[in-house]
Amino acid sequence: MPKTLDPLVSTPRPTPFTSMIARGEWPSAESDLPIFLTQHQYAHLRGVTVRTLQRERALGTSIPFVRHGNNIMYARADVLARYRVAQAA
Repeated sequence: MPKTLDPLVSTPRPTPFTSMIARGEWPSAESDLPIFLTQHQYAHLRGVTVRTLQRERALGTSIPFVRHGNNIMYARADVLARYRVAQAA
């Protein structure tokens, strides 16, 4: 009996942007960021740990976030606004 390829396994996945840029570095174009970032992606961009983001959320010093099931999502607009404030300081 010939083996069949599972279409979900055989399709190539896009490379996540976090593997294309160094930790703490930001992409050159805003459009390179997804519309919503996971806490892991946001931590990677900021160069901090996920635990730091959890602490900020608990203290109320975090940027706005959305809880989608067990996932924490940050909107690209909020992430970029925080980045611009950090760059201006």
